[in-house]
Amino acid sequence: MSPQVVAERGTMIILKARFPYARWDGWRVGEHLLVVPIRHTSSFSDMTELESADMMGIIQSYEAAGYSFYIRSASNRSRTMAHVHGHLIKAKA
Repeated sequence: MSPQVVAERGTMIILKARFPYARWDGWRVGEHLLVVPIRHTSSFSDMTELESADMMGIIQSYEAAGYSFYIRSASNRSRTMAHVHGHLIKAKA
């Protein structure tokens, strides 16, 4: 496993962000992770039911630990990757 990989859960990989945000919603960021489907897909709506369920399970477990979740739409002009990925962001206390 790569040092960047935090965990693999079903159809998803959780990675440490290589270029983490310094601030989010006005708060300093304590941890910035990415949730990425193993299978390449460029749109959230193209994910399978299993991929969607796996991602939602990850979001729910990280939300309980104080993380926020963010995902850009496929048509968002500020999107930097043509591969679906979500951001899990935890503010510093």
